[in-house]
Amino acid sequence: MYRIKVSIIIFFISFLTFSQTQKEIEFYKSKFFIYPTIGTDSAMYYTNKVFYSKRPIDLAFANAAKWQLLFVTNQKYNEKEFTDKIDFYVKKVPVKKEFLFELANIYNIKSHTYRLKGDNSKCYENLIIAQKYAEKNGDFKQNIKIKSNLSSIKGALGMHDKAIHEIKNLIKLIDKKNVNNDDYLTDWKNRNTINLSTFYIDKYNETQSKVYLDSASVYLNKMQNAEISDSYLALVYAKLGIINNELKKYDLANQYYRNSIKIYSKLNFYSEIEVNTFNLGLNLYQNKKYLEAKKNFKAIITNKKDTIVNTNYLFSHKYLANIYTLERNDSATYYIDRFTELYSKQTDLEREALAKTYSKIENKDLNEEFESLKKRNSKSQFVYIIVILILLFSTFISLIIYYKNKKNAESKYQQLLIDVNEKKIVNNQKIVVPIKVNNDNEKKIIEGLLKLENDRFFLRSDFNLHTAAKKIGSNTTYLTSVIKSYKKMSFNDYTNDLRINYILNELIENKKLQNYTIQSLAEVVGYKNGASFSKIFKQKTGLSPFQFIEKLKKTEKS
Repeated sequence: MYRIKVSIIIFFISFLTFSQTQKEIEFYKSKFFIYPTIGTDSAMYYTNKVFYSKRPIDLAFANAAKWQLLFVTNQKYNEKEFTDKIDFYVKKVPVKKEFLFELANIYNIKSHTYRLKGDNSKCYENLIIAQKYAEKNGDFKQNIKIKSNLSSIKGALGMHDKAIHEIKNLIKLIDKKNVNNDDYLTDWKNRNTINLSTFYIDKYNETQSKVYLDSASVYLNKMQNAEISDSYLALVYAKLGIINNELKKYDLANQYYRNSIKIYSKLNFYSEIEVNTFNLGLNLYQNKKYLEAKKNFKAIITNKKDTIVNTNYLFSHKYLANIYTLERNDSATYYIDRFTELYSKQTDLEREALAKTYSKIENKDLNEEFESLKKRNSKSQFVYIIVILILLFSTFISLIIYYKNKKNAESKYQQLLIDVNEKKIVNNQKIVVPIKVNNDNEKKIIEGLLKLENDRFFLRSDFNLHTAAKKIGSNTTYLTSVIKSYKKMSFNDYTNDLRINYILNELIENKKLQNYTIQSLAEVVGYKNGASFSKIFKQKTGLSPFQFIEKLKKTEKS
């Protein structure tokens, strides 16, 4: 009797321990699905804990989840090892009601990993299996999720008519079921609506029939006027930008792109910012608004958050090279060289994809242009060598003068660094307002100048006495008088002080700027001419921009 009681107690303790452990396992598994929110490191931590389970269904899930996380984080892994283990454990799971939901999830995770890898065929195969389990299980929400993914991949595989038909039916089904405005179902309706508009745009690209653009606009405009999250609204704006660009409504398209970039900037969605910035720059370039286009392409290059060379990054160099060539600007050589270097490093398959994209954009052969650029670059290199030889001779003569001035230049450089460290020079240098201001008009002008400085209005190429006076609400004579009284300098000296102080700080803080050409640096702070910028820079600092940058690099290395 005693032994029976002990056995019963042990059984219940084991049962409770197992239940608690399984409850924790389910908690760990749930964390994987929110890795975009909690981060991949946290998701990997919880996913690894699922491997403590003895159940085949859990181990199949753990392998599927870890495989995806390793791919997303660009870590090394053996794909066959993961897929073999998933298949091995799935075969051990009986096809019973209690396991159907998780089996559908496992194949859905596998399909998503294949889609991320760009293998749409295998993605489709796994979604078909996931759908089979989901339909057997009869869970409406899971069915909606998997059917949505399946219709999306059909569209990616070029089955646009089927995808459009299925998505429209799904939206109707969700509307019918979602009587209580369930957030989950509402989110999937929004996703499907976005996908529907995408496939209408794809159908337009196939047929050039504008009726498909009209259909896409109808659904997007409904979303635009509904209460949706910022991320969906930004995506709606991006799609409307594409549509209006195709309809040749360029100004409207640009406004949508800018709205999208503004929202994505608040959300810190860097890849989406890059895509829409490129689309905006391309639109401006094709409409010969080169100055604005140049700003967008430069933003893509300077704001890149990773080292991955994608289409937008590579083509930004190409278009900057084109723009600078049209402007007969020596910065063209830099961007030609950089584009050539980046393009040379691509695989044959990647070049083929880039060529297709470029042909679609420009209706030109990218490889032919690439060869032309290489030839042009070779010629420029020959000219460059001749120029270098001439410069070497000139440099030899200049060395004597240079070494005489070197000590003085080093002293000036060190003083500049001290000034920056002591915050005598700051990015937004402010006017020091005197204790006593003669009248309210002068106070208004001083406050106006402070606002222009805080807004960095002085970096604009059109910043001059006239535009500054207009912006503040004064006249040029009075503004000149106030600056002379309180800054003890002319308006031109005041402008040059602001710009040179700004670029000094930027060169110290932003190493990328140190690789810019002098012309590019000049444009950053509002000068149209690199020579004028160099002259003013040296007047203010005692060093040329080149000397200052070289000393910065030397200091950083040491």
